[in-house]
Amino acid sequence: MALAKLNMLANVYRIERTNEAFRAVYDELSDVRNMNRAIIMRAGNGDESDAMQIFHDVLMRILDKDVEFGRVFHSSLKNARIDFFRKRKRERTRQRSLDAMTDESADEGAATPKVLRSDYDLEHEVLKTKEADHRQVIDFLVDPTQVDTVTTLIVTEFPKHKTVTALAKALGLHHEVVKRKLHALSRRYDANRFGDYRDYLAV
Repeated sequence: MALAKLNMLANVYRIERTNEAFRAVYDELSDVRNMNRAIIMRAGNGDESDAMQIFHDVLMRILDKDVEFGRVFHSSLKNARIDFFRKRKRERTRQRSLDAMTDESADEGAATPKVLRSDYDLEHEVLKTKEADHRQVIDFLVDPTQVDTVTTLIVTEFPKHKTVTALAKALGLHHEVVKRKLHALSRRYDANRFGDYRDYLAV
């Protein structure tokens, strides 16, 4: 892929801000998108949805910057993968620590560990009232330690628009990006426990 062509397409998008201009950049990056997906999945630390989330986050962030798109995008995508792998490693370490705490507490005869506050506590809060239910779930969905600012904006603006396409247009995003963000969001959400996550966004 010629960086000069990619830079030219990115500049056209920055000027026109149309779906067609975005699609041109997106299609030009198809090989990079596939490579990124292969690296993430081969590492065993994520799946296709994680790979697409990383790709889209970097794409939208760099497209909005006044920089040489091709060079900065490639280096930023590589750094984003590194950050993702580090985050997953920290999560695995934290989970092992929680598992060890649970096992230790059980050995001591306690019914539950003393300092665990995760989905169990969230479920208790959800059951309190209808209003608290919605607020708690929304806060969970847009936890800034788990989602980016674009996802938070999508969740905030979701009730104001009848379709994903209308929402994407209002935010200046491609509708495929909005769909991917919502799909990634749904993967963090327990539909069996709380129902369809879109019911909360529509309130």
